[in-house]
Amino acid sequence: LVATHYKVCGEGMVDEQTPASVINPENLEQSFSHVKRLVSNQAEHIRHLLPPSLQKRLTAAEHVEARFLLNPPTKPWPATRQEQEASCEPIYVRPPVFVKARSAGSPLC
Repeated sequence: LVATHYKVCGEGMVDEQTPASVINPENLEQSFSHVKRLVSNQAEHIRHLLPPSLQKRLTAAEHVEARFLLNPPTKPWPATRQEQEASCEPIYVRPPVFVKARSAGSPLC
C-alpha cells in the first residue's frame, strides 16, 4: 500500500510535507493508528483488504485532486530550463524482437 498524508482543512487538503510511504499490509493498523480518516478513490476495491478497525475509517472519494500530487516535498520542480528538459526526456523500453534474416532478393510476402 502506498500512502500520502494530508490534513483536511477548510478548503481541502494540505500536504503534511511527508513523503509518500510504502506500508507493509501487516503493519496497517500500527501505521494508521493516529489517522482519523482514510480516503481513496478506490475505496470499494480495497476495503476488504483492511482490518475492521480501518474499514470504518475508509471514505470513498470520487477523484483525487492532482494539485495535491503535483508538488511532492521530496521532489521539487526543476529550477532551470535545462533541468526541465532533462526531466522530460522520454524513456522507451520494449522487449527485443528477433526476426529471421532474409536474403536481399526475397519478396516481402
